[in-house]
Amino acid sequence: MTEKLHPTSTLQLIFEFFAQIRQLLNAEVSLARAELSESASSLTSGLAALVAAGVLMFAGLIVLLLAAGLSCCALAFPPISLSLLLRA
Repeated sequence: MTEKLHPTSTLQLIFEFFAQIRQLLNAEVSLARAELSESASSLTSGLAALVAAGVLMFAGLIVLLLAAGLSCCALAFPPISLSLLLRA
């Protein structure tokens, strides 16, 4: 038995071509949206880490300034008066 092939017209082939192109473009757009949302969440976590680092850096700066101030006080005052100053 030989099967007869149904010839497809050129116009049908062109319509199928454009339908497949439309499906491909829709798939690419949805993929691009997914990639953008993934990179946005990555950006958010990066910014959160940057803010946390800034807070820690600020706290370290305060401790450093307090240490520098106390060392200046230790040089300017005798040790007994420094203990009185810190007790008050």
